[in-house]
Amino acid sequence: MRSCLCCSLYNGCKWVAGYQFVSACLGIVGIIYSIASGETKDPGMRALEIVLTVVVLALAVGLVFALKRNNRGLLLIWIIVKAILLTLVVLSLIYIIYLIVISSTIDLDVYTSNEESRKLFREMNATLAIARTVLIFYMVLIILHVILEAICLDTVRSYRSTLGQEGRNNGFQVAYHAPPEDSKRDQGLV
Repeated sequence: MRSCLCCSLYNGCKWVAGYQFVSACLGIVGIIYSIASGETKDPGMRALEIVLTVVVLALAVGLVFALKRNNRGLLLIWIIVKAILLTLVVLSLIYIIYLIVISSTIDLDVYTSNEESRKLFREMNATLAIARTVLIFYMVLIILHVILEAICLDTVRSYRSTLGQEGRNNGFQVAYHAPPEDSKRDQGLV
């Protein structure tokens, strides 16, 4: 990748950092909503939500710092951690697809014998249909997120590789580069 849509790779990486900040802010809003509504009752799940949001926020700050310093090492760390997070998102997507398949194969009318039970199970089927719809919507959002994250990863990877072509040493600038005349003179060519 030589450019990021209509801007340079450096500016594309700035957009990626902005996207990371927005994701972290949405995560914070989600955590506050989850705590206020009592949606997440499991303390382990709540801790996982908080840790993942803090990691995304730290990645955004780390990316901004790496861009400011042109530090290839920090960019590599960002790429590795982001790839791990992307793998977790893909695994959650696979789990959601599994839930959709399982919920669509359940036919509760088969297990009923009297009319009252059938009415109850029809209501449960309607609830499962709503849950399937929500899961499908969530699945589409996750697929879009995975595509955006893959583009972000490629943008940062491409920018990191251009930093390597500019003669930088892992983000640290070399104190002195000999001009071509000096190197030719040292070799006795001038």
